Amino acid sequence: MKKIFFFAAACAAMLTSCSDDDSSSSGGSNAPLSVKVNGTLKKFSNVEVELEGQRVYVVAMSTNHSEILSFETDLGYTGDGYVFYVQYVKDNTIYWEGENTTSNVEVNTENRLKGTFGATVESYNDNGDVDETLTLTNGKFDLPY
Repeated sequence: MKKIFFFAAACAAMLTSCSDDDSSSSGGSNAPLSVKVNGTLKKFSNVEVELEGQRVYVVAMSTNHSEILSFETDLGYTGDGYVFYVQYVKDNTIYWEGENTTSNVEVNTENRLKGTFGATVESYNDNGDVDETLTLTNGKFDLPY
């Protein structure tokens, strides 16, 4: 429940803090978080990082607010497999982490998170069946906070 609340709160904060002149769906050339979605590079400059106890929550939003990427990790852990609960939202469709998440966290301190990730994410129809699958590859993040 905390995860859902943080996700909603971070999205609301980003929506209210972004200026009206944002027109590009990708971030700047030095975006702190980037990933390929089905082969198309997405860059996120609007990134919020929240440390709550030992849990680190990351929420990134495209400048036109049509795409959101979020994930979690545990403070202090580095190495393979420490990015989890990957979610991707595009045009109000939520894609949940599937079976094939990979990650390597290089730096994980109280003021910086750096690493790489990839995942398969899935949306579901009203019957609970997989509706669409997206592949996230070459994900990179370098997030001072």
